[in-house]
Formats: sequence, structure tokens, C-alpha cells
Amino acid sequence: MSTMRNIVIFLIVITVLTVKVEASMGFSITPHFPENQHSSSGFYDLRITPGQEQDIIVTITNPTDIEIAVGVEAFTVSTARSGTVDYSNARINDETLPYSISELITIPEPRVVIPANSQREVTLRLSAPNESFDGILLGSLRFLREPTESELEAAGAIINRYAHAMAIRLSMNDTELAADFALGEVTSQITNARASIIVDVRNPVARMTRGVKAEARIFELDSNQEIFFYTLDEVDFAPNSVFPFTMVDRAGYGISAGMYRAEITLEYQGQTWKFDQEFEIAPTQAATVNSAARNQNQQAVRGAADNGISPLIWAIIGVGVLAVATAVVLMIRQRRKFDKALQQVLRQM
Repeated sequence: MSTMRNIVIFLIVITVLTVKVEASMGFSITPHFPENQHSSSGFYDLRITPGQEQDIIVTITNPTDIEIAVGVEAFTVSTARSGTVDYSNARINDETLPYSISELITIPEPRVVIPANSQREVTLRLSAPNESFDGILLGSLRFLREPTESELEAAGAIINRYAHAMAIRLSMNDTELAADFALGEVTSQITNARASIIVDVRNPVARMTRGVKAEARIFELDSNQEIFFYTLDEVDFAPNSVFPFTMVDRAGYGISAGMYRAEITLEYQGQTWKFDQEFEIAPTQAATVNSAARNQNQQAVRGAADNGISPLIWAIIGVGVLAVATAVVLMIRQRRKFDKALQQVLRQM
């Protein structure tokens, strides 16, 4: 497959209801809820017991006139950089994760072929943990349609791939776990071709925690000068996940080697968590990140790099200051000429 075909855009549909999507999607999925379905939600919400094994059945319908192939995967959900729960990709899970959905579900047929105008039942096997647990395990079942040959030929640089991601939640009891957070590593990395500082905010609890206000400030050590400041009003934490709180150097100042301090504040339902952590950016790490950043040709005075003041704004400010200074100089010169002429007139009177 050519390099151009490897450029892919995933269009993800989070399925919370039994839906019959339009033909342009190419397929639909219908869950078959078992007797241990715990709620009337449109996704799998299963109350399980230690050591229990059961089948999970999903019907894939192909309403088109051509044969299609659909890949089947199981994921443990995570928390994305945007502060949303990600049901479609395997990301970072916290070290406290007791069991991974992706390891509890066996997929006998990871690639399913559905003839034209037909449907197929897909059976997955769930093996519950042998030990009981409190809280929830949260994951998703993703069904990703492969592009057809005609779609590949017509696609050019972009191939649209269509998928359904259906949530699956496992629990053994109704125990309510209290929200809690912890801080992980602070590192410098490349994010979307920009240098950035990433603070790993951990949710070590087997619960979904929604609507958390998160604020981050980065300082040089022993200084009150903010290097970065960023806030998100609503962060949704997946159970036992790591939220990569990302501050991007959009203006191209670069990340300097040295010692820093991160101040992180989280607010949730009247509770506040404050973290203050020192960290170091090594010279080799700073050099690696800065050399990979596409906007490092934008050199500007070091300041609050993520506060939205771009080099263009600095240039406009500089031009404005220069224009004002020039005007003042001209006014002074004109005033001196006027005073000299006035003195000559007075001497002639």
C-alpha cells in the first residue's frame, strides 16, 4: 500500500443506543444484552461474579450491495489530552488498574467478512476476574470497517475509515468509591509537532470522574515567572487512567533545560487537590524536543509561552512603539522650530 494510502482519518461513532446508521457508513451494529445486563443503557453494563464466563454477542449488518470486512477489537478506555474519555484507542492506563478489559475479552474472529445485504453474529468471550473488586472496569468494543478496493482507488491522499465503538462496563457491586487524584511524571515532549510540557495527572480510582476543573502553572525553579499557564474547565477521567495535561509551546519559544516547578490544582464537587512538584528538563531532552518542533524558527522574548502572545503580536507591538517614538521625536523637533521662530518674532516687535 502506498504512503498516501497510509494517511488515514478515523471517523468514530460512540454507540450508546442501538442505531441503524445511514448507508454511507457501510454497516451497523446491534448488541444482544444478556440476562446480567445491569441497566437499561444502550451499551453493555454487566454485573458479573468472580470467575464468571459468558458470551457477548453483537450482530453486524451490511446493508450495501458489496461485501465488506470489519475488524473487531477490545480496548480499556483512557483519558485523552483533550480531557475526554477515549473509547476508541488504547492509551495510558494508571498502574492501579486492577484488570484490563482488553485482557478479559477474547475475540475468536478479529476480522469478520459480511456478504452484501447480509448480517453476521459475532461472539466474544468474557472471562471475569477470579477475585472480586469494587468500582467499575470500563472499556469498549470497536468495529472498524476496512476500506473497499473502489474506496482505496478513489481516496487519493485521505482514506475515510468508519467505526463504531460500543462501551462495556463491568461491576460486581454498587460500592461508591470516593474521587481521588495523584500526580505522575512531568516531561517535555513533542505534541502535534510543537514542543510541550506534559504533566501526568492520575486517577487511581476505579470510577468515572466527570467535570473536573484542572489548572496547571509551570515556573522556573525559585521564580514566580510563569512559563506556562493552562486551564480546562471540564475534564472527564476514565477509571484508573492517566490524563496527560499538556501545555504546548505554540509561539515557538522552545523548552530550555533546567529545573522547574509544576503547580497543579484540581477542583471537583467542592473538593480541591493541590500538587506542587519539581522536575528537571535535561539538556539532551530539551535539544531533542526543540529540534523536532516545527515552529522553533519563531524566536521571541521568553515569557508566558502558552498565553497566546505570538511573535506576530510582538512584532506589531514593536512597530507601534517605534511609530510612537518617531512621532514624539518629530513633535519635539517641530516644537523647537516653533519656539525658535516665535523668539525671532518677539525680538522684532
